[in-house]
Parts: sequence; C-alpha cells; structure tokens
Amino acid sequence: MPEWMRGRQGAREGWSPEIQLSEVGAWIKLTSHSLMGVLMVRNRSGLPQNGWWRRNATAGWLGFGLCLVLATLVVSGRRLWLAWEYPRAGVEVAEALGRFSVIQKPPLVDAGGRRLGLIRTTGRGIEVAVVEPAVAREEQLLEIWDGDYDPGTAHVFSWDAEGTRLAFGMTNTVHFWEQGGGVQRAPVGQGLAGVQWWEGRGWLCLDRGRTLRLFRRTAAGWEEAETWQLPGGEGALRGLRILSPDMIAWVVGPALWRGSLTAREWSEVWRAEAGEVTWVDYEPQRDALLVTYSFRTNRVTTCRLVAVEGLRRGASTARVLAEGESILEGQWVMGGEGWAYRTVRNGKPRLRVRAQWLGREREVLEDGAVYSFCTAERGRALFVHGSVTNEPPGVWRYEIGSESLTCAWWPGEPGVALPPLQPVLTARAPYGSGHWAMFDLVPPADYRRGKKYPLVIVLGAYEWTPIAHGVSAQALARAGAYVALVRYRWDQRRIETIYDHTNHVLAVERVMRAHPSVDGDRVYLLGFSAGTLTVNALAEMYPGRYRGLMLCNRGDLPKPQVGLTDRILVTHGEREQWSPAEAARHGAEFCQVGIPMEYHVHPGGRHIIRSKESLRERALWKLDFVFGR
Repeated sequence: MPEWMRGRQGAREGWSPEIQLSEVGAWIKLTSHSLMGVLMVRNRSGLPQNGWWRRNATAGWLGFGLCLVLATLVVSGRRLWLAWEYPRAGVEVAEALGRFSVIQKPPLVDAGGRRLGLIRTTGRGIEVAVVEPAVAREEQLLEIWDGDYDPGTAHVFSWDAEGTRLAFGMTNTVHFWEQGGGVQRAPVGQGLAGVQWWEGRGWLCLDRGRTLRLFRRTAAGWEEAETWQLPGGEGALRGLRILSPDMIAWVVGPALWRGSLTAREWSEVWRAEAGEVTWVDYEPQRDALLVTYSFRTNRVTTCRLVAVEGLRRGASTARVLAEGESILEGQWVMGGEGWAYRTVRNGKPRLRVRAQWLGREREVLEDGAVYSFCTAERGRALFVHGSVTNEPPGVWRYEIGSESLTCAWWPGEPGVALPPLQPVLTARAPYGSGHWAMFDLVPPADYRRGKKYPLVIVLGAYEWTPIAHGVSAQALARAGAYVALVRYRWDQRRIETIYDHTNHVLAVERVMRAHPSVDGDRVYLLGFSAGTLTVNALAEMYPGRYRGLMLCNRGDLPKPQVGLTDRILVTHGEREQWSPAEAARHGAEFCQVGIPMEYHVHPGGRHIIRSKESLRERALWKLDFVFGR
C-alpha cells in the first residue's frame, strides 16, 4: 500500500520509532545471514581449492559482503538516527494533554454554588455532566459521538432555585434532569433561544420561532401544558428572563421586551441606539437588567454595558456602566451592588469585577484567559471558566469579598499530571503602513544557542476551547519547534479577505525567518478548515518555499505541481464528504509530481474535531510529519 494511502485509525499505527528500529534489526539480520551464506557456499562453487582462483574468489566474496554491509548502513543508518533522535518529550505531552477534557459551552452553577452543569469532551465524543465540587462527585447525564454533536443546539440553560433540576439542550432537543429521577427529553421544533425555571409551575422554553412553551411535571414525565406566541421585530432572539411570578422579559435584535403571561400583554420597554443586544442578566432585588450591545461606526466597533432599571414598574431608565471595543457579557454581583463583565485585551478574554458602583475594578486570572463565568450565592461568588496561565482551562471559584481563588473543577483525568508546558508569548509583525499582524509564539523546549529549530506557522490562535489547538502547539514546541499561531480572523464569506490573511502570515513568516535560531529550510504551514485555503494560496504563490503542508479538515487541496512542497499531510473526519476513492485519486495526482501525501481519518468525526482521542491522534500525526521523516 503506498504511503499516502495509510488511513491510520490509531495514533501510533504505521510509522513510529519502534517500527523503524525493528526494520533496522531486520536489515542487519538479513545482511548477516547473507554474508554467512556467502562464506558457507564458497567451497561449493566448483572453484579450485588452491591457487590463484581460490585467493581471488575469497577476496571477491569478502568485497561483495563488505559492499552489502555498507549498503545496509546507508539504507538503515538514517532510520536508526531518526529513531534515536525522535522527540519523545513531544509524544509525552500529546499523550498527557489528550486526557484533558475541554468544556464546549459555558458551564452553569446553581444558586447555592453546590453543582455545576458541564458540556465537555470525552474520549470519542461529548458529554453533559453534573459535578459537585465540594464532594468530588460527578454524574454523566448524556453522551454522544463527536460526529453527532451540534454546537448550535448545545447549551446548559438553567437550574431551579434548589439546584435539584437542570435544563440543557442537545441535538435540537431540550433535556430535563432531576435529582434521583434521571433525564427526560422534549423536542423543540425550531431550536432553543432560552429556558428558565418558573417557580411552582415548570420549565418555560422559548424557541427561535418566538413560541414560548410551559412544560409541567406529570406522572408520564414533562409534558407541554401551555403556549404563548411572543411578538418582536427583526433580529436575533435571546435572553429569556423571569422578572416576577407573572412577568417575563426577552430580547429581539436591539429591542428589550416584557410581558404578562396571564394577561398575554406585551410591550417594548427599551431599545439600543444602534447594533444588537448580545447579553442580558436580571437582578430581582434591584429590578434591573444588565445589557451588553455593540455597534460599528467608521470601521471601529463600540461595545457598551448598560443597566436598564424599573422594568416591573414599566418606567425603565438606562445608565452606561462601561464602554470599550470589546465587551462580551456581564452579570450582576453582590446583590446588584456591583457587576462583572468579560472583555478582550491583547487578544485575550479577560474578566473585570467591580464589587460596588463607586469601587475599583479588579481583574481575575490576569495572566491567563477567561472563556465564560457565572455567579452563585447572590453574586458573592463567581465560577470562572478559564486558565491561570497557558494550561487547559478549568473552573475556578472566586470569592469577591476576600478575592480568593480556588479550583472547583480540574479538566484532567484522575491521576494524570499536567505535563511541562512551554510559555505562550504575544507578538506582532509589521506589514504595510501602520498595520500589525498579531500572533502567539510558543518557543521550543530545551533551547540552545546556535541550534536550528523548525518553524510551524499555524493559521489560528492559541486556544483551548471550543477546539483545543493548544494540544498540537504544545506537543510540537516540546518536541523542539517554534510554533507561531497567527490570530487574524477573516470573513470566510468574502474570498478577498482570505488573501488579506496571506499578508498576515507572510509578515509573521518574515519576522520568524529573520531569527537566527529558525531553520529556513524547515518551515511548515498548518491550516484548519477554511484556513487551508490560505495555506494552498501561499504554497501556490511560492512553490518550494515550505517543507510541508498540513491540511486539517481541509476546505480544498492545492493544485498538484512539481516542486510545490516536499510532502502533504491531510486529516479529516470519517463523516466528512471525502470518500476513500477521492483520497486515492488526489494521492495519485500528487505522487505523479513527486509529492507524497499522507492521509488520516478520525473515526466517527465530522468537520470539526473535538474529542480527546482525536486531538491526541492529530498531535501525534503532526509530530511524525515534522520530526519523523
């Protein structure tokens, strides 16, 4: 079977240092047996036993044996050297990080801070689990294959007041978990926009068709009891909140609506001056919604955090609490006396907390990244989903009063230690007039001055969630490579922005090639999904410039041509629309121009790979591609 058709299912099948060593042993064994056979049959060759013929025949046979030994060393010596020099430290990092779960959706804590609802990765899929941090107890509610996961319908929606019931969405279905009662499901036709627990009544579920449904508990399970059709204009539907036993609020585009469920009367109470509302949080004691919205003017995006008060009275007023280029979401803390919100600074999501209206702002996990957060105990405690530095993110409990931080949930499997990780540096490269390409740089481990290291340019940011690109980046860096992750995000609907992205990549490449420790003959490009289009464009514009191309869940393949690159690595999910016959055809086309193509499949995967085992396999394939040939 040709090399480019090795559709390996396991991460260490096919090529590995161990197999290479066995091949070397086979060569040595074959050579020794051949030489022994030559010496044994020499006297049976019919040549004279004495004289000139015997002396010259012996010299000839010994010369032939020596040539055979030298040929064996030439063929197997390089393989033996590669096996000896193979970076096993990178393999150890990939194996260890492959046993860390990645949270896929914002986790949610109950009001008392006792239970967490998580959607996280497993070995081959995604699961929903309830975690009790205080007693280190977990309960799996649902698990599906990686290929069956739909991120658009997955969400942890709401807890009840006692923390004994949880509503979550998965595969276009709302699921209700009850302590001691298991999980029951109820289909929702047009996707979920919000779910809230209506005390004493049941679950209120709002779908994207603006139909509000009430599910009540019966002897047969949770059944639909009543429906309402909500009004609203154009825009995204989100942010269902219960204001009182009879009143609800929700958002449609830039407008905030409220209504009475018994009277079935609805009205618009507030509207953002521009843009759309992206987040709402309600504090009943203050009778105020915390709203974030964003709008764009003169190529600059402005975000605002606004307090909208007096909703139950019908006379709402708004005050701007914060303004900046990027405010993602906010929540009330300390019973409405303060607030917390996420923002982006230097390309990293940050969490800022203000315990009082006139108090100072504090930053939580200032050296890491915060991906989401939720509140408990009337806003006195925050449960923060993030990283302290550059490790896989966990869930941290932050006490606002004492400013103490403790780990509530650790993503590693029991008994798995966090491997040594390389630092992640924030850098920028100039291009054009006054423009900068931002990128994350992971330097190689065990750096020595004067040594040359390969460079892997990745089209994507250093991140752990929802897709853990950090696994491959850390494994490659630990093995001894510079890993530069270009953070530019482009509009995939416009082809011209893909070529704009090539300018960012070339700027980063130019800066990195100028470094004396970068081996300019070992530069690799790595792209994911639509990022593979940029990789293809760069390879076709500069044939022979890159040692190899790594195309993960590729959008397309480059046009085969002589001298395009040394080799190509292609990975994709088993459920993607790329058949083995198509892979064989592409592999044959590249082989005809002298470029071997490696082809790997993630079992059960789709276009986006999330499971722990698939990320581990992908990291090991990349290590083989960069260091094992």
